[in-house]
Amino acid sequence: MPTLDERVALLKEQVKQQGGDVGELRTLVVQLDAKVDRRIDGLDGRFDAIDRRFEAVDRRFDAIDRRFEAIDQRFATIDQRFAAIDQRFAAIDRRFHDLDQKLSRQFLWTMGVLMTVLVSVIGTLLGVVLTLG
Repeated sequence: MPTLDERVALLKEQVKQQGGDVGELRTLVVQLDAKVDRRIDGLDGRFDAIDRRFEAVDRRFDAIDRRFEAIDQRFATIDQRFAAIDQRFAAIDRRFHDLDQKLSRQFLWTMGVLMTVLVSVIGTLLGVVLTLG
């Protein structure tokens, strides 16, 4: 069996070896930390690029929205023009209706006069036939 001094020497050597192993572990952890930091920095750059793309897309959509607003304004002016034309057609329709009524009255007067003339002519012819006959 080893002596106490030999055991202490063996323990010291094992502690020294474990201390070296812990030092290596620290070095590996630092390297791993640096590697993870680089990857995260790379991802941050990618996310920044994606953010810039989304901002560009947002600007394009804003431009499209402005175009649609301009088109909506044009349609509003066209709607106003159609409303004005509808009013004109309504006025023309009222005028034609008034003219139609006037022509109907004139037609009735004309037909009444013609019927009166016809009855007069027939009466005159009957009077002539009866007096000659």
